[in-house]
Amino acid sequence: MQDEYPNEHHSFNDFATDECQFAGDKKKIEDIINKKILIINFRINKSKYKDSNYITIQYKLDDNTHITFTGSEVITRQLEKYK
Repeated sequence: MQDEYPNEHHSFNDFATDECQFAGDKKKIEDIINKKILIINFRINKSKYKDSNYITIQYKLDDNTHITFTGSEVITRQLEKYK
């Protein structure tokens, strides 16, 4: 049984790619309403809880990098339009 598993264990960082990781402090969408932000990247994902999508947005606000999650279809359409 012991031979079935290698002695060396891998960490999450060994197989996670940069394309699936967004760095930044998490902020709520309410915290950035009516503020100027610079969009760095975004990703649309299928929700685990609803039959819809949500979007992860990475952006700069006051020279700091942040991420925000939202299910807003309006914001999703706007970001897709200007991609």
